[in-house]
Amino acid sequence: MKKLIEPVKSFVRFRPKMSIIILVVFIAVFTFVNIEVLHYTSEPGFCEMCHSGTDTGALSEVHTWRQNIHADAGVYCLDCHGKPGLFGYKRAKIGGLYDVYAEIVLSEEEKLEILNRAVEDPAYADNLVPSNTCLFCHTDSVNQQIRRERIMSVGVKFRELDGIKNPEFRQARGMRDIYTDELKSDIDPNHQKHMAAGLTCMDCHHGMSHSGEYRQAVDLNRCSECHRERAREISMSDLTMGEGESAVNFRHSTHGLMFSCDQCHQDLFPMKAGASTITFADHTTSNFCYSCHDGKRASYDCNSCHSQTPAPADLTMGEGDSAVTFRHSTHGAMFSCDKCHMDLFPMEAGTSAITFADHTSSNFCYSCHNGRMASYNCNSCHAKVPAPQEPITYTMPGFAPVDFNHRFHGAVFSCDTCHPEPWEMQAHATKMTMNQMYQGQFCGTCHNGQAAFAATACVQCHK
Repeated sequence: MKKLIEPVKSFVRFRPKMSIIILVVFIAVFTFVNIEVLHYTSEPGFCEMCHSGTDTGALSEVHTWRQNIHADAGVYCLDCHGKPGLFGYKRAKIGGLYDVYAEIVLSEEEKLEILNRAVEDPAYADNLVPSNTCLFCHTDSVNQQIRRERIMSVGVKFRELDGIKNPEFRQARGMRDIYTDELKSDIDPNHQKHMAAGLTCMDCHHGMSHSGEYRQAVDLNRCSECHRERAREISMSDLTMGEGESAVNFRHSTHGLMFSCDQCHQDLFPMKAGASTITFADHTTSNFCYSCHDGKRASYDCNSCHSQTPAPADLTMGEGDSAVTFRHSTHGAMFSCDKCHMDLFPMEAGTSAITFADHTSSNFCYSCHNGRMASYNCNSCHAKVPAPQEPITYTMPGFAPVDFNHRFHGAVFSCDTCHPEPWEMQAHATKMTMNQMYQGQFCGTCHNGQAAFAATACVQCHK
């Protein structure tokens, strides 16, 4: 060693300037070589020497990354698998020495066990790609905080990550701040709320860059599982749908006790506030709330959902003199909405066609207006009831025909004196005999010699 050191000492002593130049050149070359080595060993091509698979899962990480949006954005392995900042990069490179060691020393089974753990366990994957690394690119606030607290570089660009400054980087690529901006999604994930609750990016986006997909969608089953497991911890806020008096306050807490999240989301409701527009016509379908609230599985009474239900405007049914004005306000004061809807009337104007023959059935209004539960007097509904102009001719075996004059009788009696009993409100629906007349049925209810001339005075009616 002395024989080697002495010449060097002598050279430095007698040629100090040259010695300094040689030292500077040596340091520069050494530094350059090391930087190039760092660059080379940080490239996906270097990682691919070991992760050489061409399928999905363990050993195919580089292959699946190339098919992902992160590859298109120029986000390389060390941009994610190393914390932001100079020291985060250095620690990742030092940690890579273990990977080299494992590649040489460990068996194939042991290596696959380690890699599969990252595929199967979100918590372990979070150690490999911490949430702050994701948020460094995808938010402004976390990016700015980390840049204030850490040394990002020393003039040499080792990777893309350390040069990212938001909002400039984010806006240049058309990215949204996942903490503050509305996202292009059917689901409002409320990232900040989930992070505050202790979740990590990997809890929902596990395998984001290595699924083999360009953009990996979040598995909604994972949302449902998590919400079921943390049911006692999670309190979904109530939602107000609609405006004014007809607004509905939907309580997640009440429904969450009876149903799992996936019974409503996403089939009935997108998981994004304000994305569902419910119309009056929807009340008669199986959409939205009405898949359950149909009067069978759950209440159809408007007041059970609407804190104050304004009565709809009055409806005019029919035309001309026989038109009927239906007053929701009057009926609503006596009955709940589900007394009539949906069994008797669909909740859509113009869909109920009431015929004259319906007056003698239990359909529509006549389920109540039958002369027993409610009035059957035509004038109570029809503002003006024109009596049939032409006489109705009745015949009985062995007797001359009878012409019944509605105009004459309508001037003396109200309609419900005769209809629907003893007479049906359908021409020729009633067949009477002379015995029935004598027994006080049909015309005989009045024409009994007391209320009106006796049935025996046949010539009064039979011509």
